[in-house]
Amino acid sequence: MMQPRWRVLIADDDADSRDLYGFALSHFGFDVTTAVDGHQAALLAMRPPLPHLVVLDLRMPGLDGFQVFDVLRNNPETAAVPVIGLSGDVRHKQEALDRGFVKFCSKPCPPDQLVLEVVATLLPAVTATRPADEVVRVQQSADGRWWDVLWRGEMQSRWPSEFAARDAARVAAERYRAPIIN
Repeated sequence: MMQPRWRVLIADDDADSRDLYGFALSHFGFDVTTAVDGHQAALLAMRPPLPHLVVLDLRMPGLDGFQVFDVLRNNPETAAVPVIGLSGDVRHKQEALDRGFVKFCSKPCPPDQLVLEVVATLLPAVTATRPADEVVRVQQSADGRWWDVLWRGEMQSRWPSEFAARDAARVAAERYRAPIIN
């Protein structure tokens, strides 16, 4: 029986960024849907099956990422969906976090870093349903250069690309052996 996959919606008006992020997340086992602008993102985010996480470029024509975020928060079905903001303008970071975005990534954001941010955001939803002796914790090191992964009491340090390549796509299949998010 195939395990359900985590659904991620990526909205970015830059085709190269959208394709690169979509490919990276798909490569690591995520079910990715992409949107070319804010209007399409708002429509796709509310269409079943709903995404487990949304990645929004904050500067898009039409509806920008902040406006799409407001649309999602005002809909009871999507109000709790975590949203990661992307922007080349770091002045957007504080506003995004103040408004309720779970994370902010400065563009250009390396694809492996986005994969890590997505995994780190979704892991609490997984660990909340697991027995205490199986809890996984992922945290970035103080200098931001590597990640600590706690699995059944064993701490492992990984470089971001190593963690993504070895663990991100296989966490569900190899370690949990059960559906993660329905």
